[in-house]
Amino acid sequence: MPGSYQAAIQMQRRYYTGTAAKYECMHAQESADDPMTRKLILSVLRMIDVNSLLDVGSATGRGLQDLAVALPATLICGVEPVAALVQEGVAAGNNHAVAASRFWRGTSVCRWKL
Repeated sequence: MPGSYQAAIQMQRRYYTGTAAKYECMHAQESADDPMTRKLILSVLRMIDVNSLLDVGSATGRGLQDLAVALPATLICGVEPVAALVQEGVAAGNNHAVAASRFWRGTSVCRWKL
């Protein structure tokens, strides 16, 4: 992996580690909490009869928690590379509906050949 990717990854991980305790507050204005956006996303997922869902960059897992409650028959998994965000999510109880075995701290970078 080129050095520029490594530097960017480390910069991002430092930022999210340093702001993990404030993550939910800092991102509260994003549309994930908007009732219409949530309703649209859930409608599409139900319409396509989704069986599994992978959230890469799950942050604190709050979104996973909401999806697991709304779609109980769906296998919902999340991967978050920043341990501090996962720890904040667990401390907040965001892993209650999503089994711990389905919320991972991942450290790999995947590159897909197109």
